[in-house]
Amino acid sequence: SNQVQGLAVWRGSLVLATTGGIVTLDIASGSFEKILRSPGGSPSNNILCVERSPSGALWVGTADAGIARMKPDGTVRRPISSYDGLPGDRVQTLYARGDTVWIGTSAGAALLVENPATAQLVLTRTYTSASTAGALVGDDVRAFLQVGDTLWCATTAGLSSFAAGVWRPRTAALSSAATSLAFHADTIWAATNLG
Repeated sequence: SNQVQGLAVWRGSLVLATTGGIVTLDIASGSFEKILRSPGGSPSNNILCVERSPSGALWVGTADAGIARMKPDGTVRRPISSYDGLPGDRVQTLYARGDTVWIGTSAGAALLVENPATAQLVLTRTYTSASTAGALVGDDVRAFLQVGDTLWCATTAGLSSFAAGVWRPRTAALSSAATSLAFHADTIWAATNLG
């Protein structure tokens, strides 16, 4: 598919999340490889996001089957879905920092902690607007950004932040849908449908 939803660098290649599977591009040779849904492989061809993990694995977020983790050798570990505790199976964003992987779904956020030495992981928490008493202002999570010790979270209902184990609504700063976040010159920038 020509609909590229996300990008990551993994094993020296550029990885494209597409609505027709995972595509890897070896930049040196220009060769492409397509990875499609298969038993013991990717759980879906509808890929929305990709992110390299601290252990060197590639996290793959799908539109309908949760997440999968591809090991550096290209094999896929068992997918994780709402059956395993994710708030939803539509994974729209992945954000790896240190030993943590934040997962943004259409039904809330989740936090995985990964041991980079053993590649073992634990789904430590899930968060929804209801479970945070509205501090996570929306369940449709689109982006994460860490600035200092604060994680910023863009949702279709506006902005929230997470620091010291506590969610805070930040709709006074942004109350419209945001799809991407960036940090430049001491300012957090948000992409919205308003510009």
